[in-house]
Amino acid sequence: MTSLEPARHALYAVLEDVLGTEHAETLMTHLPQHESDQVATKADLGRVETRIDDRFDRMEDRFDERFNRMEVRIDKMNRNFITVSFGTLTVMTAIFAFLTKMWV
Repeated sequence: MTSLEPARHALYAVLEDVLGTEHAETLMTHLPQHESDQVATKADLGRVETRIDDRFDRMEDRFDERFNRMEVRIDKMNRNFITVSFGTLTVMTAIFAFLTKMWV
């Protein structure tokens, strides 16, 4: 039994004497059954939603930043790969041309 239960029973007993059983039960069903610090309001849920939205926004910003850095690194790697590949092909072509002239 919570600390609220004895007070609820006492209130119900008084209401039952004054209003009758049916009206007392109707009124009691509309009263909160929990301590007020345990009930979430729409404002509480709105604040939670705002905090979640803020966290997702920060996560999205961090993701975008990391993705952009990764994109820059991939572009740099592609340029390096093309440069090295072109240089290698140029050297191999020169070697092939030199060897071809030697054997002819």
